[in-house]
Amino acid sequence: MCKVGLKNIRRMWVALQIDGTWMSRLLTVGQANLSFIDLIHPPDEYANAPADLPDKKLVLEHVFGYSVMAQRSNYLYLYPPYSRWQFTVHPAGNKVVITPVSRYPTFHSASSLPPATPVTPVTPSTLHSGYDIFPEPMYVQHDNAVTAICIHPNGGIIASAERRLSLDAGPVVRIWALKGERAYVANRRASARVDVETEGIVVLATIRLPAHIKHVPSVAFLRDGALIGVATETETGSEIRLYDWRKLDGKDAVTSSAVTKSCSEKILMIIPNPWSRRHFTTIGVDHMSFWTLESPLLSGAIMLAERKAGMTDPHGEHIGSSLCAVHTRHRIFVSGTVAGDIVFWKMGNADVVCRRIHKGPVMALTSLSHTSLSFISGSADSRILLWNSSHQPISELAFNGPMIRSLEAGGNGGPWFGWGEALKERASRAFSRTSMTAPKQLSQPATVLVGCSDGSAWAVSIEDAGRLRKTLIHESHSTVHDAQIWGLAPHPTDSDKVASAGEDGWIRLWSVRDKCTTDKHQLGLKLRCCGWSTSGDHLAVGTLDGAVHVLTGDLQDTVTIIKQRQNPVYDVHYSPNGAYLAVATHDGVIDIYAVDGETPYQRIMCCKGHSSFVTAVDWSDDSLRLQSNSGSNELMFWSMAVTPAPPQVPFSQVKWATTMCPLSWMTKGVYNSGSNLGQLFLQEEGPAERRKKLMELLKSNARRSNICMDAGCVLGLREVVSSTRHPVDQSPFSLLATTRGDVHILRYPACATSPKAYTINAHAGPVAKVAVSHDGQYAFSIGSDDGCLVVYRVVDAQAAQVERPGARSFVLSASG
Repeated sequence: MCKVGLKNIRRMWVALQIDGTWMSRLLTVGQANLSFIDLIHPPDEYANAPADLPDKKLVLEHVFGYSVMAQRSNYLYLYPPYSRWQFTVHPAGNKVVITPVSRYPTFHSASSLPPATPVTPVTPSTLHSGYDIFPEPMYVQHDNAVTAICIHPNGGIIASAERRLSLDAGPVVRIWALKGERAYVANRRASARVDVETEGIVVLATIRLPAHIKHVPSVAFLRDGALIGVATETETGSEIRLYDWRKLDGKDAVTSSAVTKSCSEKILMIIPNPWSRRHFTTIGVDHMSFWTLESPLLSGAIMLAERKAGMTDPHGEHIGSSLCAVHTRHRIFVSGTVAGDIVFWKMGNADVVCRRIHKGPVMALTSLSHTSLSFISGSADSRILLWNSSHQPISELAFNGPMIRSLEAGGNGGPWFGWGEALKERASRAFSRTSMTAPKQLSQPATVLVGCSDGSAWAVSIEDAGRLRKTLIHESHSTVHDAQIWGLAPHPTDSDKVASAGEDGWIRLWSVRDKCTTDKHQLGLKLRCCGWSTSGDHLAVGTLDGAVHVLTGDLQDTVTIIKQRQNPVYDVHYSPNGAYLAVATHDGVIDIYAVDGETPYQRIMCCKGHSSFVTAVDWSDDSLRLQSNSGSNELMFWSMAVTPAPPQVPFSQVKWATTMCPLSWMTKGVYNSGSNLGQLFLQEEGPAERRKKLMELLKSNARRSNICMDAGCVLGLREVVSSTRHPVDQSPFSLLATTRGDVHILRYPACATSPKAYTINAHAGPVAKVAVSHDGQYAFSIGSDDGCLVVYRVVDAQAAQVERPGARSFVLSASG
């Protein structure tokens, strides 16, 4: 065993990571604190490795994920379901995914299947069934997690809000559209600048909120589309802010031109009135207010008038906090409460209250256009109820476990059903174009989009006599109850397959080409890591209770269960020859198991020496040596106790089969004092100015990317979470994942000081793990907090344009 590390610097690294200023401290304390890095020697052939940019880049291909816990009512139609353009929109971490579909599927009801029968997902192989999938545009310009999303009454324009990055900056609301909307956007007022960030996305306006605002739970366009309402949270309560977004542009500054009204209660949702451009409603914790926009003739300034609703029913009983609300075609306002009640409001007061109609909080409502139907309600009791025009529930559909978080029937709150059409025509004239979404009364209700807390999305059709049928659109990992997703393992022989495991208990097998889940298995435990055997016949899964479950390649059967430890297992790694399984544990030891033999998976070695939990393990090419990292920034080397003994060679000359350890000679160059960065960007400032300017530079994803490309990659020991490398010898590259949500692409090996890197802001929160397919065709990253699995194509850097924040190329054709 050989050990590299300095205990006397660990406390310093912990303090630097907590206060978030590790890089600025490095610029002042110098190289001496990283002197132990010099003890990690690369092989002689890489002693003079270049620090140039890599020959490969990553291009975003697909996102498996659906963010539901930070927001509700966020799985939406982008255009009316009856229009020539069929799209759905949903957030996934710090991205907004736009999925084009020609029409919704017409599969058999999943609820009619036996409980053990898996629901057939919609895939490209089932296109003949009516679900057409086209290249997906994605909006990736958000710097942090998306917290709210809404669609313009005319369709095609999206507003999305993101979480604030720091205490001295407020959240940001971005208004954007697909490129097909550019023609009409160009006809806006000449004073309004249109910021075209990419080929596929037109950024119409950027609203940077003041620093005292903590969170944006809801955004909504008012009925005529000229104003956007933003519900915000502050230290003392809430604020309602209205903006004329057509007068804004994409300037990087705090937007102050707003109509603002403060509230002491917590506001959860803004509901525009589909029949009025001057009225909207807000709901929240013990709060419901009806708002009116007033514009005095003399001043011309817009003011807000509030009328609070009575929070008691006709019998004097208290009505709980409303979580969602909607207007029906009969001009009745309906809300759902935390107690499971459905409340019908009239003239600002509760008229009828259906007590405990749901067995949990009512999380979502959506109105219907059919003459005999009124709306659909969804609850935490995993049911949706269909209500008729007499406001009576006539049908229900169960989803067997997950909470209902989003419902959308294609009306966008009513405007797409033709409600208040005169206002829509006025809005279209204001934009100097003909309305793209001419009203059309549907003979049958449109397919209802349902988003659930387990990360799944469903299409529900309403059939004769009110029968409801559901079809699975897609599924993903769930982050409910703060569950994190850490396990990621590409298949060793099939580049189309990749496995993931999370604390939601699911181990999932994904198809990269079909963009769906092909197999899944629920272990009923919190899962931490996973790894394939060399042949792909076995998949080992480590859990937080210390057990290792070995499953068959199709996830349907359990080969064995190893129960050696009581604390979490952080890594499982098969040796290249397939004979051994290394298990890294929280106890600071590495257990080695023999895969074959009279007793399969028999423990044969226990590697002790780490002073903290073991985070990652690498095998050598000959399967006779290991290297490992720990939570104390230690790098240790181990030799197998076999007969005959492995030949004695310096560990610097060992050829490693993988690069899973973030701290090794293959990545040592990124851990440095940042002298290159100081020379290029901060040479003229003093320590205080240098620190301030550096922190400003690091807030922006684009600026961090430019720094890594121009000055080189400078990372902290505790900032890098995971690493891997291109397994093919031609044009090798390394990937590093960080707690900032970045994925850095570097030339392999990255042992030169400050190696230059391409940087992608991949996730909203820490990146749990990165990996590359066995043939180097795809790269993968998974977010621990956002629960998203992101797929990238590996392409030549010279053939690909420099990545900019924005979206993938996608154009709406004139023919639809």
